[in-house]
Amino acid sequence: WDSFFENDPFDFSVSASPSSGIVVQAREINASVNVGLVSGSSQNVSLTQTGCPTGASCFFTPSSGNPTFTSTFMVATSSSTPAGSYLITVNGTGAGLSRTAAYNVTVTDSLPLASLTAAPTSGIAPLTVNFTGGVAGGDAPITYLCFKDGSNSGQQNPQHTFISAGAYNISFTATDFDGDSSSTSIIITVN
Repeated sequence: WDSFFENDPFDFSVSASPSSGIVVQAREINASVNVGLVSGSSQNVSLTQTGCPTGASCFFTPSSGNPTFTSTFMVATSSSTPAGSYLITVNGTGAGLSRTAAYNVTVTDSLPLASLTAAPTSGIAPLTVNFTGGVAGGDAPITYLCFKDGSNSGQQNPQHTFISAGAYNISFTATDFDGDSSSTSIIITVN
């Protein structure tokens, strides 16, 4: 039976496992591409793809081999990769044959929503104010920037002492992993 199998013409199969995945913008996702020997003597099969999302890189490691072998297929998105669902066709070619497998990738983007509270919001100089910054959504990690009276802080919950009287418009910005940002502000009145 083995010699009969080896005398058959070369044939192979291509499959992706899992066949779908979800990835956040500016991150990457992997799948295993299995190239199996169906019949005949093993010959080199090269892997390519079509349908890679805009702004993403799609590649195989390794990109060829003799079945049976497994390759890691990576989809590396960028912050400019549009959110949505994409059908990527994995192509295996070798010895004049072509076999395909489908891989569905969904690119998501969770936008941050910044919030800011302060206590107290008014008082007599010197006035020490505790700020509490918050963010809903966004793709971690999140960075923060709070602007005050000519100074700023990268902390989520900064404390600041206002020395001079005036009305200060305090701006708080939360920026997520893939560059999306949201800002809010609050007025601090110092007498």
